[in-house]
Amino acid sequence: MKRPILDITRLLTRIGRGPLTGIDRVERAWLEGLMRLRPDALFLARSGRRLIVTDLVGARAFRDHLTGRGETARLLPWQRRRGRLDPVRKAAEDCLRATALAMGTAGECAAQIWRLGVGEAVYLNLGHVNFTPQTIGLARQIGAGVAVMLHDAIPLTHPWFCRPESVARFERHVALVDRHADVILTSAEATKAVIRPHLAAEHRWIVAPLGVEKVPPAPPPPPGPARFVCVSTLEPRKNHALLLDIWEELAAELPAGNRPELHIVGRRGWHDAAFFARLDRLTGRDIGIRHHEGMADAALAELLGTATALLFPSHVEGFGLPALEAAARGVPVIVSDLPVFREILKDYPVYLNADDAYAWKKTIMRLVSDEQSRLGRSRKTPPPLPGWQDHVVGAARALGLLP
Repeated sequence: MKRPILDITRLLTRIGRGPLTGIDRVERAWLEGLMRLRPDALFLARSGRRLIVTDLVGARAFRDHLTGRGETARLLPWQRRRGRLDPVRKAAEDCLRATALAMGTAGECAAQIWRLGVGEAVYLNLGHVNFTPQTIGLARQIGAGVAVMLHDAIPLTHPWFCRPESVARFERHVALVDRHADVILTSAEATKAVIRPHLAAEHRWIVAPLGVEKVPPAPPPPPGPARFVCVSTLEPRKNHALLLDIWEELAAELPAGNRPELHIVGRRGWHDAAFFARLDRLTGRDIGIRHHEGMADAALAELLGTATALLFPSHVEGFGLPALEAAARGVPVIVSDLPVFREILKDYPVYLNADDAYAWKKTIMRLVSDEQSRLGRSRKTPPPLPGWQDHVVGAARALGLLP
């Protein structure tokens, strides 16, 4: 079997910054999966200009920091004055350095890893970060294969939904993947079909649908106002503006006691200032809109359990993990009509055009007025969806990391 070298740089950058995003969750699933399935796995992270390679001992300590159980670093007075170092992240970096098997430049790390006798290996980059000439050089110097996960091609296919600088950065990332990746992983056939035309070389592909937590279906929501939940980072492609339009209309049409609730869960990403000003203005009015920034996973699970439906009106998605997590709980899901949802969720959701505000409003109001649907007595059976272990085991076996 080949020995995995998992890049955990993305998780390191996320420590101390609130709940994990969808791509973060993928990297975390692989961290936990390889710790359990391959105790000889190695883990790599970039800290400043140096690369750090650690083993199971370092990975366990790192996970403690990732989950908030690690100690906080003490910053020197000059470090506190500069204000650039987060004590939680610094503690995680210190723990990686303390358990390092190799540390330094790509060449220095390669020499140290050679002395360990790493054998046949695969460098895994799953997070769209730290895939650089330095890490590629390290992998090649120790004779490791290179496997990269591409979660979407949105900056290439829909650049108007992205920051200009992120488009250029993603173009460079995809160019490096095209030149250097031996294997490309993706989460759906639909996503692969979108990415493939942007690559010049032939690659081996592994399609591994992402996992969801295995939980029992949520009980029917209690009586009370209909409650709709939207989970995603606030950025243009997620189409939150459509929901704000609908709730403003409902505020003008319905008496206060009959208005449904809209709970928007997610951190502020990038958007125009006017949108955030509008969101702040509407959440300040008594029209049922609530914004939850930095909501913990347990609190989100509780909120979803009381939801009439999850709303997911995105213009484009690589996978759309929150829709799957809601479906796994048996919560009704209303999504944009995107190929990736058709592939993974089949006929479970209600599919609507992302630009058809009338259809979204009509569907929402049907759930508000349909007591049987709203209280769950006519809910569909949740579709069979893979768990995180299914995702990791399936992809790892295809990569030759498991027997």
